[in-house]
Amino acid sequence: MTKRQKFILILLALLDVAVIVMLGSLIYLELHPRPVLRADLSPCAQQLLAEFGAMDPQIAWDATNALHLALTLPISDKASGDVAPSAQALWPILDALAEHFSADCPAPRQVTIRLAVRDASGVTHHVAQIDGATLTAWREGDLSDANFAAQARYRRIMLTPQ
Repeated sequence: MTKRQKFILILLALLDVAVIVMLGSLIYLELHPRPVLRADLSPCAQQLLAEFGAMDPQIAWDATNALHLALTLPISDKASGDVAPSAQALWPILDALAEHFSADCPAPRQVTIRLAVRDASGVTHHVAQIDGATLTAWREGDLSDANFAAQARYRRIMLTPQ
């Protein structure tokens, strides 16, 4: 056997060992998966999930103590394109949030609500952003509905199927 043949055999043996190690590591990773990172939910967040359970809630707090709440209304039979009733669905959500935030669950610095309403014409997203202090003042009766609405930021985004 020549030096060149020995070199090729050694190279092939190293390649075989590398393939066996790689396959072994894949099997090991399948048998011992990494744990999924999940933040524990506070009791306040668990209460919010329970409160809006029928609306497929998604809740997140960011590092600045701002609450992001995404909700979905069930599919509506109406296809008229009139979005006023779905926009009015924000008021009961705001009522529930105002009641939720109290001494046990203080209001966050800011609340962002994204309400997705699906109907035959597509999906309409109603996005409302309210300061926590404004929500607290409204809950305590220091702000009228009109003043509360004036201080909130609102946007409607309509997505139609192509």
